[in-house]
Amino acid sequence: MSIWKNFTNWLAAGLLYLVVRLITATCTIVVELGKEHLDDLVENPRPAVFSFWHNNMFILLYYFSARVIPRGIPLNVLVSQSNDGEFMSHTANLFGAKTTRGSSTRGGREAFQALLKTIKRDQRSVIMAPDGPKGPVYKFQFGTAILSQSTGAPIVPIGYACTRAWPFRSWDQFFIPKPFSKIAMSIGEPYIVPRKLDGEGGQEAERQQLEERMMAMVRRAEDYLEEKYGRVDSRVDMDQAAAYQKRKAEREALKHSPPKTA
Repeated sequence: MSIWKNFTNWLAAGLLYLVVRLITATCTIVVELGKEHLDDLVENPRPAVFSFWHNNMFILLYYFSARVIPRGIPLNVLVSQSNDGEFMSHTANLFGAKTTRGSSTRGGREAFQALLKTIKRDQRSVIMAPDGPKGPVYKFQFGTAILSQSTGAPIVPIGYACTRAWPFRSWDQFFIPKPFSKIAMSIGEPYIVPRKLDGEGGQEAERQQLEERMMAMVRRAEDYLEEKYGRVDSRVDMDQAAAYQKRKAEREALKHSPPKTA
């Protein structure tokens, strides 16, 4: 990577860090549902796999930095080997986390081996977005489950919702809380994926169960805010997300289709 690209990545990471800090300084985390699960990991230290949806990244960077790492839970973040991954690596470092490079689409095997060492040898927890890096949104990819199977580290699903947010037209329907928003965090019970599953059917059933566990965290946070404040802006428009994925698939199909002859 050129010096200029490295500089721009650091600059962008620094700006994101400042934006997150400025916005979160005005927001209020009104509840941490399931906080007892985090307390247990502090009182009985052991590596875990914290799993969150890709569009939750904005606030969770702050949450892990402010309320998880300071409690003695060391974290590594899985980021891709792309230029975007370089930016996210710098960002994670600013928030106090270390990084492991790789993704499900490039360098996956090397990243998986590195994560195994992170958990088994270094006894560090890891953060993963099972629907990243390219979606579909809220689709749990099984790599996170295999990591739990291979290490015995529990998956801890975590999600959040906010009363006021700016939505983005991206594959994951990314959103950023507006200043002075109310935020609800939701932490799930740690769950270790069984080492033995009954073939492809058992693996798919397990994947769906994990997907539902993660969705339950988001819904629980949304329901809390809806009941207490009567407003939730962070709900994802699944029709819009599906339309985005359809357009993306069409572009990919055109890219790989043979040229037309006269």
